[in-house]
Amino acid sequence: METSDKILNAYIKDRRTRNFAGYLREDLGYLVRQTPTKGNGGGWVYFSDIPPSKLDHVIEEQTSFFRQKNLNWEWKFYDFDQPDNLPIKLVDHGFARDEEEHLMVLDLKEFSNVPFVLPKNIIVEKVTISNGLEAIRQFQESIWNRDLSEHFTYISENQEIFSYYVAKDEGKVIGSGWTEYLEGSKFPELHGGAVAPTWRNKGIYSALLYARLQEITQKGHQYVTVDAAPMSHPILQRKGFVSLAISHPFHLAL
Repeated sequence: METSDKILNAYIKDRRTRNFAGYLREDLGYLVRQTPTKGNGGGWVYFSDIPPSKLDHVIEEQTSFFRQKNLNWEWKFYDFDQPDNLPIKLVDHGFARDEEEHLMVLDLKEFSNVPFVLPKNIIVEKVTISNGLEAIRQFQESIWNRDLSEHFTYISENQEIFSYYVAKDEGKVIGSGWTEYLEGSKFPELHGGAVAPTWRNKGIYSALLYARLQEITQKGHQYVTVDAAPMSHPILQRKGFVSLAISHPFHLAL
């Protein structure tokens, strides 16, 4: 695999210029801002490189921008962003800091599908969004204990860039995960990998992961990325994923 720094730089270049379906991308130089073009979906800013003398002004500027539009939003801070004291300043301005995520990458040239046996009656299959999305939404909401209707509305409106896999026990969803294929991007992204608590440590997470990695490989991609939560980070690390950066999402209530 190429050096982590080289892959990270390629990822930043890719994401800095990438247009997300249903969003307006604005590269302001000192950060990139994404704003939904319709509805009330959340926006976000990322890749900050702000002169220290202008830091308070820029935070107030972005806060005012999203409040005027009455939009929820996230400030995603990576550990390579500047200045270093941006997280402290965001908290000073009323932002709440969420748990850290690892930006991880896997070189699919080094991926090998290790055989494993699933529990009896468990199947892992690809589903179409039109006939399986509601069950996945309900499952994901039970895992994360929050309303995800807005997120899944976005997914249903942009079906062509998402690919979904579920694990089922006699027809009931007990795990799910999906891949987002951004148009023109060299870095497909994994999302939503989750398994019901009573079914963990039985190979289901791995089965969902490998099914998606096989599909990504078949589509001709070399790399896949994921924003890994603390629970997923060590699992993915054991499977060959490498951490490129650490990020923290910061949120501000309207």
